[in-house]
Amino acid sequence: MRRWSSLVAVSLLAAGSLVAPARFEMQRRNDQAVSDGAAALERIRQDQASNRGPLRRYYVSESSGRTIRRANGRWENVDNKTGEVRGYYDELNRTKDYVEMLQLDRKLPTRLYANRIEQRLDGKWQKVADGHWESR
Repeated sequence: MRRWSSLVAVSLLAAGSLVAPARFEMQRRNDQAVSDGAAALERIRQDQASNRGPLRRYYVSESSGRTIRRANGRWENVDNKTGEVRGYYDELNRTKDYVEMLQLDRKLPTRLYANRIEQRLDGKWQKVADGHWESR
């Protein structure tokens, strides 16, 4: 009887039947790790999105008649009447509340909020204009 069970085990092993449960378990663990990794990545993306706020690319200054828009990896200050680019900004920071940038020609920190523009003047943030975000 013992000899018969050894022969069956050898033939099943050769056919892959005894190896299959181990392979199945390895595949199940691998699939779970991939699924856990994908879920973790999605949580990270959502956290980043909630901390950085919505996608914001066009800001209209209501008092100056200009639009600040994201183009070619930097921000441009565009005259709404002529379409001429009047200056450039580099983005420094982005939160749920504002986008902070540096006005390059004047080295002036600027923040764009949902309803106003603030600039750092004399060491303090001060409102300089009304404005709003637009989606285009």
